Parts: sequence; structure tokens; C-alpha cells
Amino acid sequence: MRPIRLFPRSLLLGVAFAAVCAVSAHAGLPVGKQVAVAVRALAYDRTLKARVGPHLDVLVVHDGTAVATRAAADVEQGLAALSGVVVQGATMQASVVAIVDHNALKAALDARAPDAIWVCGSATLADAAIAEARGRHLTTITVELALLESGIMVAVDGSGDKPKLIVHLGEARAAGLDFAADLLKLARVIR
Repeated sequence: MRPIRLFPRSLLLGVAFAAVCAVSAHAGLPVGKQVAVAVRALAYDRTLKARVGPHLDVLVVHDGTAVATRAAADVEQGLAALSGVVVQGATMQASVVAIVDHNALKAALDARAPDAIWVCGSATLADAAIAEARGRHLTTITVELALLESGIMVAVDGSGDKPKLIVHLGEARAAGLDFAADLLKLARVIR
């Protein structure tokens, strides 16, 4: 007589895979290190000095969901650790704002006039940030690899033991940015 299985094998394998993915998602590099790599990449934008004033302002935007709010807080903490760091003659500073729609993003960009937008959250928010970045010549950044498909310009993959920089060259060029070849040699480039 065959034993009765309470759970099909595929269900058990799926649960095991999800557990491994959850553990590996937390086993990567701390967000602070990923933030430092992304900020260092900004130094390789040959148009940065002409676009920014005395401060390099990074606006961290999130869609208000619990996960995105926590991610934005982690990024803010990483950027706060870099507060006062000078990038191409401009001193780093950052602010965080929850964005509910494209109009709220436009209003935040008009009010704060940042030089870069760090996106935490949904692809819808990423799409809005990218659309605004093109017209305003802003850099878009994330550590959320799923947002690369939207066209975020700079991403850092911190899932392993070393950060991996990813540059979406087509989007960067569309926004008028010009990353040095030295950076592109080190990065995975999406055209």
C-alpha cells in the first residue's frame, strides 16, 4: 500500500525554493554599501559638474507601501552616512518623499530640484521617474533589480558578496548623461 502524501512534491519544492530565495535576499551586501557604489558611479558622469550646483541632491522616492517605505529608509540611512561627501565638487545631500502618482512626483521635483532620483517601489513609480528624468536631465538610481526593466539608469546588484553595477546606457544618454568609459568597463551595460 502506498503512503498518503499530505503535500504534493511540487508544493514542497516550491516552499523550499521560496525559503532559499528569502534567505539569499537577506544574505547580500548591506544597502549602505550598495548606496556607496551607486554614488561613486555618479562621479563618472561627465555632465554632472555642469548640471549640479554646490550640492548633489538625491531625492529618494517611494510609493508608500510598507516594503518600499522600509527600502527608502535603508537608502536614506546609506545616503546619510555619505552626507558631506564631495562628488565632482558638489556636496552630497538627500531627502525622502512618498509619491502617490506622477503629478506628486512632478510637484516634488519642482519643489526640491534634485540632481538624481533614487526609486524604491513600483514599476509605475519608476516609469514616472524615468519620464521626468529625461526632460530634466536627472540620473535615476535603484538597488531593486526588477526596476531595471523600466529603464532605471544606474542599479547596484548587491545579492552576492560583491556589488555589481548595472548601467542602462540608452536611458542615460536619453537624459543627456555621459558616463565615462572607465565606469562602463566595470559595469554590466544595458543598451
